[in-house]
Amino acid sequence: MKNRFVDVSALWKRQEKRAYQWVKQWMQNHEGESLSRHQNMLQAYLAGQEDVVHLGSYLGYLRHDYFMAFVHGALCAGELRWEEFARAARFGLASLLVQATPDEKGEVKFCPWSTAALVFALQAIAGWQDETRLLFTVLHRGMDTNLLDMHGTPPLEQVHLYFLLLLGAEYFGQPIDPSKYIPEPERMQVYSAALAHWRSTDLDRVQRCIEDLAEDHVRNTVSTAPGADAAFELEYEWVFPYEILTYLRFREWAGLPNPEHFAHPLLHTPLAVLPKAPLPWPALPELDQAIAKFRRERPQQNYFDQLPPHTV
Repeated sequence: MKNRFVDVSALWKRQEKRAYQWVKQWMQNHEGESLSRHQNMLQAYLAGQEDVVHLGSYLGYLRHDYFMAFVHGALCAGELRWEEFARAARFGLASLLVQATPDEKGEVKFCPWSTAALVFALQAIAGWQDETRLLFTVLHRGMDTNLLDMHGTPPLEQVHLYFLLLLGAEYFGQPIDPSKYIPEPERMQVYSAALAHWRSTDLDRVQRCIEDLAEDHVRNTVSTAPGADAAFELEYEWVFPYEILTYLRFREWAGLPNPEHFAHPLLHTPLAVLPKAPLPWPALPELDQAIAKFRRERPQQNYFDQLPPHTV
């Protein structure tokens, strides 16, 4: 691996500083304007002025806007605005379910691997087990379709999504056939160890697995091969260990204790926090209207029908 012997401590200090600067600058440039523009797009869809083919993208834009509001609050204002996190999780879930629903030609839209991994993690971190289970089922099926297209040896930037799907397969009892998907053993080493011990009651062992995952996360904020994307490409991902938080949430769901303290600085960022209880399901009337309209327009294999009812 190209960056195996990098000074990870120095890399972390650079990336942490850059991430904070980038989030602050993004908010200065886009606060309010981006959210308003994307809300107008959703309203245009509801008014029949935009085609259903664009809906997944509009919902994805809104997921990003709300998540950036959460990130900015945590990193720049010292506030964990969980209502913004929950809104981002809802929009992300809806966006992926729209993309996974076949169109009139029976085709689905491709979802970037990093987006699929993040949206899956958002459901788990929010503590929404039913939504996490449904999204896992959708992504599991999507491994063999254009949604993810994960046949053969996954590129390096795809491996943390594969890790999350293997974790989901273990917890939900929906095995993944390893003969179809063959990550490079060297790249999977840290993930494989974490998976092997994810049900361990030995907290020292779990602690070591998480420390190794954190070290791997920092290494992979930069590309590991010429021409490849970094596994954690977006600046806020550099300081948001969502794959580790998801790992901890699955252990919690399995009734297992988690370590209370971590030494690695990645686990000390304001974003490295797991809510202690499921987040309230946010009321988003326009999203509900858009989902209802989509269900009428694309009734075939509609994943929204499989979501549990929520009292708003």
